[in-house]
Amino acid sequence: MNTLIHNVDLYNIHTIQPELLRAQTCIGLLNRVPGDGATDHDHQELFAEKRPQYYANLSVNWQSNSNEWLDAVTEGTDTEIILNSVDDLLEDCYNSHDLVKGYIKYNYDDQKLVVPNLVTLSGVLDAVLLDSSFLDSFDDDLPMIFDAMQEWADFDATDATEYMYDNYITHTNGLVKSNPGFDSSTNPTDPDLNGYMNAALVDFIVSNKMFNFYLTEGCIPLTRDHELMKRIAAYEGFEKPTAVWGYDSTFSYVAGSKFEAETDCVNTLGQNACFPLAWSMSPQLLHFAPQLISWWYDAFKTTGTDYFVLPPSGELYSYPGGFSNEDQIKYKNRMQSVAGLMNISGTIHWEFPVFSTWKNALPYFEKYAEDENPGVNGFHCVNVPYFEPILEIFGASDRKAGSVKSVYITSDGSFTFTDLYDLVGQLDMSKVVIVIQEQLVDLALQAEGSK
Repeated sequence: MNTLIHNVDLYNIHTIQPELLRAQTCIGLLNRVPGDGATDHDHQELFAEKRPQYYANLSVNWQSNSNEWLDAVTEGTDTEIILNSVDDLLEDCYNSHDLVKGYIKYNYDDQKLVVPNLVTLSGVLDAVLLDSSFLDSFDDDLPMIFDAMQEWADFDATDATEYMYDNYITHTNGLVKSNPGFDSSTNPTDPDLNGYMNAALVDFIVSNKMFNFYLTEGCIPLTRDHELMKRIAAYEGFEKPTAVWGYDSTFSYVAGSKFEAETDCVNTLGQNACFPLAWSMSPQLLHFAPQLISWWYDAFKTTGTDYFVLPPSGELYSYPGGFSNEDQIKYKNRMQSVAGLMNISGTIHWEFPVFSTWKNALPYFEKYAEDENPGVNGFHCVNVPYFEPILEIFGASDRKAGSVKSVYITSDGSFTFTDLYDLVGQLDMSKVVIVIQEQLVDLALQAEGSK
């Protein structure tokens, strides 16, 4: 059976937040399995056979043509793509009563602060977000399920988050922080609400019923936000270990440049220009966007020098040194599974030195050695915060012959992709060899065995 994708063009409304929120909540609801609205991995596999998919045609920088990505990841597959307008989407949305139960009435201008919470409410109530300005021309038979203008009339972000926690946390499947538009660049402690929320993942949040919120003082002790944040963090209802897809970058202390995997080599320059490079790739994409992973694997074949490792710390952003023994075993088994699926043997691993989680991580590493054929055999260790290095990379000329190490750089750190090329360009290749992850592990074991 063909997979049908409705490619919904949202570019013309991407700066009109109420219209974008309406469209994205519709897409999130339409991309569910009929019935209970669950979106676990098994249901996601069934969903492509039962219903068409809706693709929100938005890009990270709003300018590049995301049609190219859609074409690239569906090339060679049994997929039919239909271009839809926003009106086409809304017609499908308002007539899909098995998935869309009604609408939530709110006023964007007055309730901008609580938009992240309204997105979660949309997910748990199976309801579209409708700004009050749309109601004059709204003639469909969808009922109003919740009147946020009345129920949340005087709510700030803390009120709305507490309301959602008390009433709906058990209906959600994970945590998300979405900035409603605060600009913390000039005054991080008292930011101005002069922007708008990046709505690119609203469809995903709604479809997966995630607990979305934003508390400006959530990390500041002795505040109401902080007390509420502690309650949220202590919630035991999510699957353990809880999958984390990213980390909070609200405060950017060190600005870095984003980079892409464009490493076409000039072979005549040898390793100085064409050295092996390992890129971290989230295994969550196996379930969320498997065709995207396939695209990256195909792209890496063209260079012959690019490889994948798992990100910190492996299957999800986590600190295994803080896990219980039971959770470490469970997590290790999950790591071995995804490593096999992705043909990956290495992972970035980070811990908090200030909390001594490295000591607790040692038994976790040993659990891999207990397996007869461990899929993961290389841990590239990084401290958090990252500016306290595991092993100083400067002064490399003082390294003894036979030294083995890896260098980890992040897209949000001060060490950029250009810096990496500059560093490699200064190496004396008669004394240094750059190797892939598997070779590095073998060399490290040899070096340790010779001591």
